[in-house]
Amino acid sequence: MRFPRTMTTHLGSRANSGKYADLTAWLQQCADKEVVLNFEDLERIIGSVLPLSSRKYEAYWYGGQPGTSVGNAIAAAGWRVVGLDKESGTTHLASNHTNNG
Repeated sequence: MRFPRTMTTHLGSRANSGKYADLTAWLQQCADKEVVLNFEDLERIIGSVLPLSSRKYEAYWYGGQPGTSVGNAIAAAGWRVVGLDKESGTTHLASNHTNNG
C-alpha cells in the first residue's frame, strides 16, 4: 500500500503525545497488515522532517532504547520494521496483530 499523497494526516490531540504520536495513531488505524512508506510519507504523517540520524543509523528504526523515537513509535502501535532502505528512503512495516476473523 502506498501512502495517499492527498490524505490529511493530522489526527488531532491524543493522550499519546510527542513528535511521533501521529505515526503511532496512523499505524493503529491502518487496516493493512503491511505497508511500505518512503521517508517523505512519514514526514507528512508526523508533520515534521525526520532527523538526520534516521537516514544514517539503522538502529534508529528498531526502537527499544532511548533516542530511537521512530522505532519506539512504530513498536507502540504494534508494528515492526521488516525492511529498510536508507539509500532510497523507504521502510517496510508489518503489523504484529493477527486477524482471527
